[in-house]
Amino acid sequence: MLVLVTLLACKKGKKEQTESTATAAEEIGIPECDEFLRKYEKCVSEKYPEISRAAAKQQIENMRNTWKQTAANPLTKSALAGGCKQALETTKQSTAVMGCEW
Repeated sequence: MLVLVTLLACKKGKKEQTESTATAAEEIGIPECDEFLRKYEKCVSEKYPEISRAAAKQQIENMRNTWKQTAANPLTKSALAGGCKQALETTKQSTAVMGCEW
């Protein structure tokens, strides 16, 4: 289910990026998710080509928003940690070619 939620977050329509430092630092409250978001943001900021960076940052913001909503629901919160661990492993593999450190 979480993978579906993550995919839906990634496919949301592009909005104008208005990310601020405060938004980037927002935590989900699930350690596995917060770790993933921190590491993925660092990877994008440091290793992604400039042309791909804005789209990747929007994807991260979409995930953050979706995961916050999922964490707020007691019925879905328990599955979130496992989904975030899976997202970390998948993204770790897919970004290895860029030299991201996880």
